[in-house]
Amino acid sequence: MAALESDSRCFFSLDPYHVSEEFGFILPDPLDKLPAYYQPWMDIALRFPELIDSHDLRSHVNKMPLLSSRFLKNHHELQLAHLALCSMTAGYVWQEGEDNAVEVSLSLYLGTNLEQLFKFPGGDSARGFFTVSLLVELVAAPALQNIHTVINGVRSGDTEAVIRGLEVISQSIQDMTDRLNLMHMHVEPSVFYGTLRVVLSGWRDNPCMPNGLIYEGVQTEPMHYSGASAAEGSLLHCFDELLGVKHEGHGGAFLNRMRSYMLPPHRKLIEDISLQPSLKTFVQQQANEDLNQAFTQCVTKLLTF
Repeated sequence: MAALESDSRCFFSLDPYHVSEEFGFILPDPLDKLPAYYQPWMDIALRFPELIDSHDLRSHVNKMPLLSSRFLKNHHELQLAHLALCSMTAGYVWQEGEDNAVEVSLSLYLGTNLEQLFKFPGGDSARGFFTVSLLVELVAAPALQNIHTVINGVRSGDTEAVIRGLEVISQSIQDMTDRLNLMHMHVEPSVFYGTLRVVLSGWRDNPCMPNGLIYEGVQTEPMHYSGASAAEGSLLHCFDELLGVKHEGHGGAFLNRMRSYMLPPHRKLIEDISLQPSLKTFVQQQANEDLNQAFTQCVTKLLTF
């Protein structure tokens, strides 16, 4: 059996997809600084809540020099720059609230540990929201590690390996649910809805910005982008593809569109999982009670989440 498992690993691996065995989709050892050339970006992003509260963020962004992205050398620097620019863009648009959103923005166009690098308005509730979200990602790491175990087990006909992998995934999804429930303890609903939700809103399908947002220096026509959404996370998409869960109608179209917001390697992982032999069909063909129970429990945990 050991030899079979070793051979099956060569069939499908998470190595090419920027997925950490320990941290899953969380970026290990993220940067907290960019090259000195980009310090104007960091100076504003690090003062995000303060500048929102004082209604000065737009004026600071307007004075910011136009910088080129060509000095960003690797995906760590690109992700930090992306996070800084996205934060500034959101603040620029929503600084005065939903009733006074701007529809023209400067071209900020190019995103770990448990401490936020860039703070968001909302105080302890904002900090709780992002920390709990990070904890959900963290406890999912064992599930991600076992996706290749399940896929390779299906490909090699190793029923026991598939069962073991599904049991780990099922437990990880339960752990994700338990962590997600911490939101009730650490996030005040009124603060989330009245403050944080506004800053995280986008300019697609948003009645406050029906015409989208014009990015000066990029194009003259408005652009439409959705705001921050859990649907952008790659975890549940991976589980859906592995377990054969399909979403129809508007919800399915929305989830598919959210994949365009993911990091390309993570999106490629989801696509590649979908191309593997069907786990659901394998379970049906084996007529193995333990396998069927492990699969059903996994799907049930996912639906509960």
